[in-house]
Amino acid sequence: MRVIISAGGTGGHLYPAIALADELKSLRSETDILFFTGKGPLERELVWKSGYAARYLDVQGFRRKISLDFLRASVRASKGFLQASEFMGIFLPHIVVGCGGAVSAPVVMAARYGKIPTLIHEQNVIPGLTNRLLARFASAIAVSFEDSRAYFPGRKGVELTGNPIRRGVLDVSREEALSTFDFDSRRKTLTVFGGSQGSRTINEAVISCYSLVRDRDIQILHLTGEGDYAYVSQRMSAVTKSTDRVAYRARPYLDQMGLAYAVSDLVVTRAGGATVAELTAWGCPALLVPYPYAPRAHQERNARVLKDAGAAEILLNKELNGGNLAGAINKFLFDEAVLDKMGQKMKSLGKPEAARHLAEMVLETAMKEE
Repeated sequence: MRVIISAGGTGGHLYPAIALADELKSLRSETDILFFTGKGPLERELVWKSGYAARYLDVQGFRRKISLDFLRASVRASKGFLQASEFMGIFLPHIVVGCGGAVSAPVVMAARYGKIPTLIHEQNVIPGLTNRLLARFASAIAVSFEDSRAYFPGRKGVELTGNPIRRGVLDVSREEALSTFDFDSRRKTLTVFGGSQGSRTINEAVISCYSLVRDRDIQILHLTGEGDYAYVSQRMSAVTKSTDRVAYRARPYLDQMGLAYAVSDLVVTRAGGATVAELTAWGCPALLVPYPYAPRAHQERNARVLKDAGAAEILLNKELNGGNLAGAINKFLFDEAVLDKMGQKMKSLGKPEAARHLAEMVLETAMKEE
């Protein structure tokens, strides 16, 4: 079985794609997998670390109005289509899977042109532009949220699989996590991160919030993002005191995100598809700060699903500051009954077997179309 997986742009597209690849290899060890992704540094790094062969296409996302950027994107997509078609003629895949990002469009269209079965997977409640365009051509469609079905009208067989999660994210113990960060098992732990590339807004709120919680008996794990780590470290060194009761740990990035979830009593983060999948699989109560510039406000829609279920609270980006964050921490982190209820609701939404489900769907689609 030869499978091409196309994903790019952000970790939200790439992490589920890599989780799918791992599960395909687990189900059928002889499966040969080739990634198509963009040329960005994050894309190159994540696929390289995964150990899979890859081809890199020079593509960019489409704007929703005619402009010079739109024309550039069109030219790059056309070149990507030709390059993908050439590689497919050599690799001869049994199926091509699109996991989102601009790179998926030319790759899935090249497969369609070559009469190769295709499957697209959507990570968010509201499908991105690429998947909405590709839906009419795909052999099969998988979604992560029940509400997403409404965005593919007229399509039969849209399957709810959930969003694939890397096995390493789930296979971690609390004891291992506590030891890694030198945390105390008797204290409440707050974990803060801004997605795969960090968030200056969230980081600023943590810095401003710190002086308001310095006397609370808590632990804070702050994943700043690589670009902000030096800045945050400098700012925090100016506000921390040796007499603080808070145990504060900052890291630029964490390869093993399972360690962060395993140690967390409450998480402050964005609401991207991959993050939401991981939160629900772990059952971590959350304060969600949706990225305000996400296309079609898809992160806010993701967050609303969790809030409506009673699993999370929402702090809008424009309202986020040190005072609001401190208030939310004091309200939720120390109320055991509320945390427990939120955790149960979050866990009920989780689909930890999403990778297996999607991998089986990929194999079934490939064999059905042969």
